[in-house]
Amino acid sequence: MTQALDMLTRHYSWRKFMFESWVKTLLESATVAAVLGGIAMFLFKSAITERLKNAIKAEYDEKLESHKAQLQASNSKEIEVLKAQLKGRADLELEQLKSTLQVQAAQRSLAFGKLHERRVEAIHQTYKLIRALQRAVGLYIAAFRLVGDDGEADRLNAVVAAHDALRNHIVANALFLTRSISAKVAALEAEFRRITNQFTLVVKAHGDQPNTSLWMKLLGDFDGTVSDAANSVEEEMRIALGDEPADHDSD
Repeated sequence: MTQALDMLTRHYSWRKFMFESWVKTLLESATVAAVLGGIAMFLFKSAITERLKNAIKAEYDEKLESHKAQLQASNSKEIEVLKAQLKGRADLELEQLKSTLQVQAAQRSLAFGKLHERRVEAIHQTYKLIRALQRAVGLYIAAFRLVGDDGEADRLNAVVAAHDALRNHIVANALFLTRSISAKVAALEAEFRRITNQFTLVVKAHGDQPNTSLWMKLLGDFDGTVSDAANSVEEEMRIALGDEPADHDSD
């Protein structure tokens, strides 16, 4: 009986030991499993988080690139529209400027044409009056006279009339004569006046007894320097009207 009780006690102790070992093993396995599960869960969550982050970043990058492309396309379109507007405005302003310049050029051409016509007429009339005065002075101081010529008083009156006509014309048309022509005409007119006055007041001072030496000198001046001065005025007038200088033509 005692032996049976002892065997029963041993058997119960062994089963208890085995149960405790099994429970311990089970607990240890559960702990390991829990730890491993936690680690696995952590790794899973990390992987999911990283994938989500990458997906979000990829989506964001895609949307960013799409937005950048849309902005670039929109900006390019706006730039092209602005370029077209600026070009259209510039072309319009250029055409307006061309039109304005053409009108101004036409006005200047018309004004210059009228001014040139006035200048041509002024020069032409000046030339005629110079030659008329030159002829009148030449007849007045001539050493030989043809039968039927006007008397000395008439010839002097002709000189005075031609001289006055030239001076009045110069005063009225000085604006249309070049400075060079005006200066040469004034010098030539002064020479005609000098010769006329010296002939009247000195050569003919004693009536039938003229101062022949001065008379010859005045004739020499008239045919020489005064004639050259008249020809110089004519050359200046030709140049003002567009002719080449005489020296250039001779070359």
